Amino acid sequence: MPLIDIGGVPVDFPFTPYDSQKDFMSKVVQALQENKNALLESPTGTGKTLCLLCASLAWLERYQVEQQMLRAQCLSSSQQSQLLEEQLKRGDISDQLPPGFGNSRVRVIYASRTHSQLSQVMKELKRTAYCRFRSAIIASRDQLCVHPVVSKETSNQVKQASCRIKKQTRTCHFYNNVEKKKDLKAFHNPEDASSNILDIEDLLKFGNKHKCCPYFLTRAAAKDHADIIFMPYNYLIDARIRKRHGIELTGSIVIFDEAHNLNQVAEESSSVEISAAEITSALQEVDVVVQFVEEFGKEALEGDNFSSSGGEDGVNFELLTVENVLRAKSRCFAGRGEGVDGH
Repeated sequence: MPLIDIGGVPVDFPFTPYDSQKDFMSKVVQALQENKNALLESPTGTGKTLCLLCASLAWLERYQVEQQMLRAQCLSSSQQSQLLEEQLKRGDISDQLPPGFGNSRVRVIYASRTHSQLSQVMKELKRTAYCRFRSAIIASRDQLCVHPVVSKETSNQVKQASCRIKKQTRTCHFYNNVEKKKDLKAFHNPEDASSNILDIEDLLKFGNKHKCCPYFLTRAAAKDHADIIFMPYNYLIDARIRKRHGIELTGSIVIFDEAHNLNQVAEESSSVEISAAEITSALQEVDVVVQFVEEFGKEALEGDNFSSSGGEDGVNFELLTVENVLRAKSRCFAGRGEGVDGH
């Protein structure tokens, strides 16, 4: 298909777009060019996913070319190069350069509600000329583990703990092979652009074939060279998960697909579930600590040492700070050698 001019950006669309699709892509390009947020809506079946991918990646492609040209101009002499670096450090020319120049690379972060929805998006991307862009999908150990023993663990917590132990002790040959395999032609093959787009199923096949850990492989890809990263909403919303995977939002093009589900996911991500067993255990610990404080008095709360004489005047509630109570709990259970549940 010939390139379609959308707001001055040439977009390679897999077929002749409808007017509504052109309008949709023009709004995407406009938001990117003006560095603004956009809330876009289109009925089901109108190809909005394809429009989002093609418009955002077409803009990114043009931006990358402009970056290279700008660098070539700025680095035409060593004197200009040195001056540019000094100005960048001081921030004197931030308004004269495109966003992200001299900083973290600009990339697309594509978020949807589930991994199954993301797999459909990645299939759409394979149909386009932009499948040549390197991609990565963020998923959990539970989904990507190929270790013959660890992957069969039924408990997710046990699986994660086993993975960490084997990683630290270098006893997982799948993890040990990540550095050797991440640059394989089979993983990023310029002769077969669609090989750059690997969903969870593809990664599992790749990991088993090359004896390489898909979990750490895709994490390395997301950190080092991916132009577009796919992930569920909660991976993007939760700051702890972003930090764990090295996901940087600054300078990124963030797309929330099917955003009507976002409120519920945000609520779930910010919520904490406490079971009845946990509440019962906490109450039992509180009872034990209270008895301990009543027996040993002030020394139990703030002293480095405490005697068994107890506090004759009762508990001074001004000393019942969170820090002191936790210290008393630590001393209490250290003396017992176990918690209330025997662990």
